[in-house]
Amino acid sequence: MFRIKNIFLCILCSSAMLFAQESGKLDRTKPPKTEKPKDIYFPKFEETVLSNGLKLIVIENHNQPTLFVSVTVRGGSYFDKQKPGLSSLVSELMTKRTTSRNAAQIAQEVDYLGAELSSNSSWDANRINIKLLKKNMEKGLDIFSDVLINPSFSDEELSREIKQRLAELKHSKSEPNYLAETRFLKVLYENLPYSNTVSGDEESLSGITVEDLKSFYGKYFLPNNSYCVVVGDITLKEISGLLDSKLSNWKSAEKAENKYEKFTINNKRRIVIVDKKEAIQSSIRIGSIAIDRKDPDFFIASVLNTYLGGYFRSQLNLNLREKNSFTYGASSGFESRILPGPFLVRTEVASEVTAAAVKEILNEIEALQKKDIDDDRFNEVKNFIIGSFPIGIQTSSQLGAAYSVIELYGLPNDYYANYVANIQKVTKSDIRKVAKKFLDLSKLTIVISGDSKSTKESLKVFGNVEVVDADGKPVK
Repeated sequence: MFRIKNIFLCILCSSAMLFAQESGKLDRTKPPKTEKPKDIYFPKFEETVLSNGLKLIVIENHNQPTLFVSVTVRGGSYFDKQKPGLSSLVSELMTKRTTSRNAAQIAQEVDYLGAELSSNSSWDANRINIKLLKKNMEKGLDIFSDVLINPSFSDEELSREIKQRLAELKHSKSEPNYLAETRFLKVLYENLPYSNTVSGDEESLSGITVEDLKSFYGKYFLPNNSYCVVVGDITLKEISGLLDSKLSNWKSAEKAENKYEKFTINNKRRIVIVDKKEAIQSSIRIGSIAIDRKDPDFFIASVLNTYLGGYFRSQLNLNLREKNSFTYGASSGFESRILPGPFLVRTEVASEVTAAAVKEILNEIEALQKKDIDDDRFNEVKNFIIGSFPIGIQTSSQLGAAYSVIELYGLPNDYYANYVANIQKVTKSDIRKVAKKFLDLSKLTIVISGDSKSTKESLKVFGNVEVVDADGKPVK
């Protein structure tokens, strides 16, 4: 009966749509008109400093009896130095063993509370998070504080994780996307930290020891080098006293200087093929070094990128997918960090249309520098960004992550309150300016993972073509 009813409704809907089309009321060649975006309320926060020097930021949200607690350590993979993968291994193993709990005990206790415990590492930070019901706050924070303060890095756990990563790397070397992505970073950033991957490589992982983990933890995991964000059914007064007690054994110390070395690379166009013999598809990566997270052009870059490759109706998708049928999808993004991160276009196409796809991508980038975006599309893109913004700050963990961005990158406290206004301020001339500034065609790096035999000649129209193997060694 349920199925019959649904079929009947579908017939009615189809008939209504057909009638509307025939009567001229539905024009599918134009996107629907959008209303003026509503004002977005971003919750206020309170902050204090605990007795051990840890900064505490609290956002009250009493809609549900839950808590999200996150501690961010100012460290991350930038400081892996000669051992890529070190920071991520520290984060990975913190939740596997403490001085009083093993991995099974931690997992069982967390599951019993219906909580979620996680840890991760990015280029700029290490984080540990827990989501739980407020009624389980006391026991949940016992586990959370134990994992944060008393990690026990064992040879057994480290060996297991390294073996797993090495196995994954071996498999990844047969994956075109992985080969294109990793080689792109090496070509773009040369010998800088950002040329590595967060998870490490075969050489670095094999040389990482428990002592390395302990040294990294001791150097960066200090309360006066960290901050805590709490979101949920709690007040600053309630949580500050509890955290003061739970984290009393976590002591401040003289912290190492988190020195980020500013760099300048005079990029020039390079075309590199990572050879995968007889591959029927090419993974394409095109980009350049672009902006850091505090760059005043960040909002302009956001609008530019959304139009170019940041949503389904982006120019890259309309061109490569809809118009030319080269691919199922194409995307782009500015990956901003404390230091300038990359701008990157990603797509996969059949080998025989590799050069044609590269040409279309470059044409779309060049068009941004030479002519204004159409009024309807420009407004559509802005409305898409503004309309999507509230979706990203709905849950406690999303709010926690948002405030963490403010603290980590030193953004103004009213950053999100003014987010919509800053998007609205972006002009068409701003787009052209930023496109010329960061997407200089003569400096774009082009990396392709695919069959060099079937693609090399056609790619020579863009410049000299280098061919390397999966390890970056030249192929003759």
